[in-house]
Amino acid sequence: MNRLFGRMTIRQKLQLGFGALILLVMSLAGITVRNNLAVRQDYQLLADDSFTGVRSLAQAELKAARTVESTSEMVHIVLQAYSNALEAGGGADTATLIAHLEPGELDAVKAEIKEQQDGLRQYLQEFSGATDKFHGAGTTADDKAALTERDGILAEGKAILDASAGAVALIDARADLPSILAGNEKMEEVDSAFFWTVDAKIAERTAELSERRDSTEGLINKSTETLLGFAALAILIGLGVGLFIADQIATPVSRLRDAVMKFGAGDVGAAESLADVKSTDEVGDLVVAFRKMATDLETANTKLARNQRLSMLGQVAGTVSHELRNPLGAIRVSLAVFRKLCSGKGLGIERSLERAERSVSRCDGIIADLLEYTRSRDMTRLPVAFDAWVGALLDEHALPPAVTVRRELASGYTVAIDGDRFRQILINLLDNAAQAMTDAGWTPPAGRERTITVRTEAAGPHCRLSVIDTGPGIPADALPKIFEPLFTTKSFGVGLGLPTVQKIVEQHGGTIDVARTGPEGTEFVVWIPRQPAGQEQPAESAAQHAA
Repeated sequence: MNRLFGRMTIRQKLQLGFGALILLVMSLAGITVRNNLAVRQDYQLLADDSFTGVRSLAQAELKAARTVESTSEMVHIVLQAYSNALEAGGGADTATLIAHLEPGELDAVKAEIKEQQDGLRQYLQEFSGATDKFHGAGTTADDKAALTERDGILAEGKAILDASAGAVALIDARADLPSILAGNEKMEEVDSAFFWTVDAKIAERTAELSERRDSTEGLINKSTETLLGFAALAILIGLGVGLFIADQIATPVSRLRDAVMKFGAGDVGAAESLADVKSTDEVGDLVVAFRKMATDLETANTKLARNQRLSMLGQVAGTVSHELRNPLGAIRVSLAVFRKLCSGKGLGIERSLERAERSVSRCDGIIADLLEYTRSRDMTRLPVAFDAWVGALLDEHALPPAVTVRRELASGYTVAIDGDRFRQILINLLDNAAQAMTDAGWTPPAGRERTITVRTEAAGPHCRLSVIDTGPGIPADALPKIFEPLFTTKSFGVGLGLPTVQKIVEQHGGTIDVARTGPEGTEFVVWIPRQPAGQEQPAESAAQHAA
């Protein structure tokens, strides 16, 4: 099964997934229909068993009838005793009549009356509770009408209880016979009204129940039909969406495959053809990863080519150094001898000799730059008080008189550096700025001084060194190339100054960048890691190293 699934295309896998989803929807539809049928059966049972309110009313009606019947029976016993007394040839008051009854005869009837009264109270409370459950909020007109109707039924039921209790009380008080008969008659009148009201309410509730049952069955049928309709619609939508998504995934995957094949064939720009793929799913992630891989590979190839060029440059530098330094040494010695022989003879060749010596020194400098850039050597890094170290270097390094140096040394950090090599960084940046501002082809605008600002700042885990000039800025077309070996915009030099600076900065674990450049000047920023805690030197040692 896994092997078969692994051979399927993404489109087929998605279609299979949506097919499973459709089967699930159909299963849910079948389960829902079955549940609806079960609900109908349960409701039918509930309808047959009636609601609590209807049952309570029916039981209350029964208990009211038995209460009235038992109370009337008690009154009938007294009447029967009176009738027997008349037949015996005389009359008697109620107390005398009751005294001649069988012992416990009235007590048994009173117990029956009390039992029926308690039952009537119980079922009236159940009816009241059932009404409160459905209409207790009393927020609608129907709720208010139902509560009012309930209160009327409860009042009539209470009237029966009160009338029955009154009749019993009259007998217990040995009242005269007319009063007892009047109490019994009142009870029967109340009982008639209660029975009529309860019968009407039961009939109404039964009709409502039947109506609600029909309505609920209709809703169930409609729900079933709607569900089946939605199930059919879901199947169609699922098929459409499945085909659409499959196409949306298959298209970028196909484009990705083509781009990979082109990239493998050597077309390094093939990855850019996927720039318009905006998918955010796994396919989109795959496209992003491929584009990043292509970019990283291109960067690695560029670095490899650069390293190869540097390797060749190193070989050339070694050869040039070996082949040119000896002749240059001979030329320098010859110039010294020539200067000595011609000294004081007034030949007027002193300036020519000086120009030749400067040219030899410049050639020595070029050879030294080539060797410095291509040679790898270990650094000796010692912690120094960076602000003091920078200040000492600025004190000893001479710049053209027209250039002013401004110091803003406020880092307060101790930094581990190789003093000799890091000196090259700052001197190169200072000299470049000074040369740009004193170039014969540039004149500062009115009111602008030729100023170099050297600034050190605390920057979290780094120390920030900035060299800011007020010169003409770096041309926009030259800016991307300033750190490339052998690139220069000057009329002298071989273009290894800034590449050497970048190399030394990176050896210190830092970075260098052009923060800004333009007609207002240029700012180079060097970021150097702080000295780790626990490795600081005393201030005297740091100052000695800086000196």
